[in-house]
Amino acid sequence: MYALCEVKPNEMGRPEAVSYSGPTYIAIRSGKHSSSTATSHAQDLDTLLTIESFSKFIKNIDSKVKPVLIISSDGGPDENPRYRKVIAHTIDHFKQYDLDAVFIVTNAPGRSAFN
Repeated sequence: MYALCEVKPNEMGRPEAVSYSGPTYIAIRSGKHSSSTATSHAQDLDTLLTIESFSKFIKNIDSKVKPVLIISSDGGPDENPRYRKVIAHTIDHFKQYDLDAVFIVTNAPGRSAFN
């Protein structure tokens, strides 16, 4: 599942400025035929970039991907930012979309169940 949180303009620093009503994308996979891997997540990101309801969040007025990408992950084996395939796909996206920075944040070990 992929969701975006919107921070209301001109209200940075105020907790009330964060909205949880942004667009959501759910990728449904057959456990038998398609597993959750670094590659499938990379393909999901490419798909998100084509969905109109996500455009105002991830593209600038020139329809280019905004220069900074922040990903929040549970750090599981298919998403862990220390793993080679995740790093390789991140580098590919960094180059493909001409990004200035990519940040991948994870929960502290053992804390994923508490978020």
